[in-house]
Amino acid sequence: MGILAVITISLAKLVTELFILAVIFGVMLILITIIFIYITRVYINPLKQLSRFLEQILTDQQRLKQKNSKGSVGKIFQEVNNLAENIDKVIENHRVQARQLLAIIEHTENGLLLIDEVGFILYVNRKFTEIIGGHQGDYKGKRYYDALDSKDIQRIIKRTFFEEDIIEGQTMISHLHLNIIAVPILSKEQLIRGTVLAVYDVTQFKQLDTMRRDFVANVSHELKTPITSIKGFAETLLTSAPEDYEAQKHFLQIILSESERMQQLIEQLLLLSKMERENPELELTNIDMVEFIQEIEPLFIKFAKEKNIQVNILIDDQLQLQADRQALTQVIVNVMMNAIIYTSPGGRIQLVCRDREEYISLMIEDTGIGIPEDKIPRIFERFYRVDEDRSRDSGGTGLGLSIVKHIVEAHKGKIVVQSELNKGTIFTFFFPKENNP
Repeated sequence: MGILAVITISLAKLVTELFILAVIFGVMLILITIIFIYITRVYINPLKQLSRFLEQILTDQQRLKQKNSKGSVGKIFQEVNNLAENIDKVIENHRVQARQLLAIIEHTENGLLLIDEVGFILYVNRKFTEIIGGHQGDYKGKRYYDALDSKDIQRIIKRTFFEEDIIEGQTMISHLHLNIIAVPILSKEQLIRGTVLAVYDVTQFKQLDTMRRDFVANVSHELKTPITSIKGFAETLLTSAPEDYEAQKHFLQIILSESERMQQLIEQLLLLSKMERENPELELTNIDMVEFIQEIEPLFIKFAKEKNIQVNILIDDQLQLQADRQALTQVIVNVMMNAIIYTSPGGRIQLVCRDREEYISLMIEDTGIGIPEDKIPRIFERFYRVDEDRSRDSGGTGLGLSIVKHIVEAHKGKIVVQSELNKGTIFTFFFPKENNP
């Protein structure tokens, strides 16, 4: 029993010591677990989140916000978060600028083509396809010498690559006059990285320049003829016998006639200049068309009777037109005189003025020689004459129909011309009713 008691006491002490050790180890395990959880939450998890956060910055995905990080890691996280927000702003600004730049490039009035360093077309804008033809898909991803048919354009691009300098040139495609400028794209090391090709449509400027030169030449020619006549007959008068009164009178009549022709030309040029302004000044009044035509009829009826041409006038009763009285006189007299000049003796001219639903129409129809179809679009050009010899013989300046066109447009109206060779011509003027009572 004594031995058993001793053994029991020893075992109790051992169990107690083991229990104490177990408690100690348990407490240590709990402390270690708490420390590990703390480290994980405070350091490891934020670092993992920071890593994912940086990946999201690079891939531009939705940002994650860290709320539980503390200490240095939390500070770093906040700084990176601020950096991400700044990057967002920069990226968005770049996107806005890119959209604005693309909108400018797409809506510019010049054609643009971007070529890389090996000759592949990277970009082409809308205007380029409008000028050259085709669609953007016909150019992108292709070499420029395969996509572009114009040898002139190909030569300019090739020179830009070889010379690495700005090359300019001109070409014509269809009826268009084009200015071409190729600009090389150079790196910091002055290595060529591509070319930007700009295409400018200068057709209108070419036409205006041609018109200007023609205008100067025509005015010079129109003035030269009467001036030469006046000078020649004045010299003849100085050398003629004083008693030859009839000859002097004849020469003076010619000088007077040529002076009037010069005056008419200058007055028409001044009127044309006035009507070509953006907003020409018009003295609009309510015109009773029956009374008005009766007033201006003597200006052309005499010439019609001299050529035995019948003139019929048909006007709706109580028809009124709001227009500039003097300008409207120019329109009717100019067209009526042309009709008389180009109608053979025994022919017929008809002037009809009607009240339509949406407009007031004024039609002048003749049975004259007519106008070739291909020349109709040009009859309103300054100094243009369908029949050069007959116009000059009649003393015309070639400005009448150009003045008529500008007067009608100033009244917000329009002109329609129908003609058939050897059968006659019809001029119809339409004046919108909303501008009239």
